[in-house]
Amino acid sequence: MSVAEYLEEYFETDVIKAALSGSGIIGTGLGPYSPGTAYVLLHHYMGEVDGSIGSWGYAKGGMGAISNALAGAFQAHDGEIKKGNGSVSNYCEEWSCKGVVLANGDEYYAKNIVSNLDVKRTYQKLFDPKDLNKKILKQVDNFKIRGFSGKLNIALDGFPEFPAFGEK
Repeated sequence: MSVAEYLEEYFETDVIKAALSGSGIIGTGLGPYSPGTAYVLLHHYMGEVDGSIGSWGYAKGGMGAISNALAGAFQAHDGEIKKGNGSVSNYCEEWSCKGVVLANGDEYYAKNIVSNLDVKRTYQKLFDPKDLNKKILKQVDNFKIRGFSGKLNIALDGFPEFPAFGEK
């Protein structure tokens, strides 16, 4: 069920539904009409951090720390990471990819190839369609991405002034 459908069952006012729907899509890469986002909304309100229900936690060191931890775990299991080179072609047959050619001409072969792009960019931009199973291509084409949300945390040295609030 989508967060839009879920909220439609309980609220009449679009302003309220819009305000609440953000918690159903934040961080998902989905839109409010995407299946499963009702769960995301409820999940965020069921969670807790240090006893505070609906709270969020932040990774010490920011999101870069999470990326670095994932990279460290990958490398600890003999994974090799190549960044900033861009893939120009891949060695794939039907259901598996066994190698990649980077923009600088370097070729790499491995039991597993990992992409950090979303599913559409991975399969539609990095692969030649003739090298892939038609069932995979159909599944990728049918994968819906209807929206995205972002969040920016900013530290200020004081309260911002808003004309709507009048003089301080």
